[in-house]
Amino acid sequence: MHALSTSTRRTALGSTRSARRLTALLACAFGFLGCSGGEGIDAPYTIAPDEDTGACPSSDDVLGGFQQRLEDGAFDALRPHVESILVDDRGLATLLSFTNEVLPELDADAVPALLTALRSDDGRATLDALKPTLFSVLDYLHGTNAALPGPHDAPLTAVHAVVTSCDTPATVQMLRNLLALEVRRGGAGEPRFVRATPETATSSWLFAFLDAANRASKNATMGAMLENIEVSDEDVGGDGTIRVGRDAFLVLARLLAANGSAPDFDLQATRGLLEDVLVPRLQDDPEAQALLDELLDLFGVLVDPASDAFPAVQDFMGCVDRHDHDAAIPGMMFDFFTTDEIPVRDLIAQLADVGGTDDASALRKATVTLLDGVLRHPTALGDVAVVVGRLLEPGPAADVLGVALALRGTGVFTELASLVDTLLTCKGVAP
Repeated sequence: MHALSTSTRRTALGSTRSARRLTALLACAFGFLGCSGGEGIDAPYTIAPDEDTGACPSSDDVLGGFQQRLEDGAFDALRPHVESILVDDRGLATLLSFTNEVLPELDADAVPALLTALRSDDGRATLDALKPTLFSVLDYLHGTNAALPGPHDAPLTAVHAVVTSCDTPATVQMLRNLLALEVRRGGAGEPRFVRATPETATSSWLFAFLDAANRASKNATMGAMLENIEVSDEDVGGDGTIRVGRDAFLVLARLLAANGSAPDFDLQATRGLLEDVLVPRLQDDPEAQALLDELLDLFGVLVDPASDAFPAVQDFMGCVDRHDHDAAIPGMMFDFFTTDEIPVRDLIAQLADVGGTDDASALRKATVTLLDGVLRHPTALGDVAVVVGRLLEPGPAADVLGVALALRGTGVFTELASLVDTLLTCKGVAP
């Protein structure tokens, strides 16, 4: 096992000790599998200049561009937050403690399987496909998206409220159950999709949903439906005003969250409401009607009260209903799906293309196994959520957005990903 060294040279600008400290902190934050420190944890070992490092490069080799931009001040806006949250308030020690507690108990095959899937051609293609949409989200939140001028603070405020107020283990359980959910095509008298055991399943629920969503995104009638849906808000306590388009979508989203989280949730009644609102917009397009039925069948599988997945989904829907009062997150989704300049459709198509591959299946199953291990440590998981919540507060979040967008196209994010990959390889976690 080899550690990564940290350069201690001085530049013409004077001492870079503070910059180096921030380098180490950010490196640990992005790749804390290879760092240690904090109460009860050994500090990281620094390799001497003449010490053999074997096949493992120094941090200067991996993070040259990152360190240069750090010394040039590109990360100065983050410095007070890193110092305050990760150092003074021991956020980094919390992350490291969580890692040291969870890693030894993870399934021995899960991490290598996960990394192998991510390193495959499909895995790398999927990660590359995520980048344009990710930066579109950052631009949208920051107010620098030309197609959707902003800023848009409400979605990030809602996410912060969800992270800090919802039960973190329950949220992770919901994600785990969603990834583990499997389906098969329904037979005579059954919906198009029904829940299935691993032995009878023909697809994961997630892949089936992505595949249907991809086909729906290419149907012009389905696309127009979103912008032209019409609904009365009286069903959610309003005054009966007729809402159209985005406003109607938000009313519908709030209604779904409220219904889904209700103790007496009625799946058939909820589906009937959706059909009453959506089907009239599709009557002249049988293909669009079939696509809607397919999506509603998949929705029914997810929120079926008889499903083992439903309790965690219901808990999450209830928390979102309580903390996203203005439906800011659905509003962002509407904006993205109805704006041609945002590459969401391309992302869905890419994910649908690779979703049925063996690598995607291995990635999904390895992630489920990893989440099972994480869920065995609910207290530590909650501690990590506190740190993440601090980073999502308005001040830190705004500075993180600004810095991330300023570094777009500089190669820094590729370097940080390479650092994590190198750490895992040098520690023998990745092949």
